Amino acid sequence: MTTKLPTSQAEFGNMIYACIDLSEYDEGATLKNIICAEKHVYRLTTDVVEDWLRGLPGACTIPYWDNEILEILESTGNCHWSIDEYWRWAANRVKFFAEYPKAFA
Repeated sequence: MTTKLPTSQAEFGNMIYACIDLSEYDEGATLKNIICAEKHVYRLTTDVVEDWLRGLPGACTIPYWDNEILEILESTGNCHWSIDEYWRWAANRVKFFAEYPKAFA
């Protein structure tokens, strides 16, 4: 991995948030609108966001490869998590970011 590994749940969440990049989209585009448009849905669910993340979206380039995920889980003390649990947790964080963007501005 080329970035500093997070060492806590808070750093893990910040790492996920830092991976969000809307610069390639029209001004005013929101993460929620991007996900809904790309997944052809009107409402975000954790399942929709998880599926979107696993598809390597350009707007959120979180660590994807199993070896990177395992390094992150170890560095944050979450060795007991499965890779699927990583994806579910990341999807929940991204869903929260998408629904409440002003909380992170």
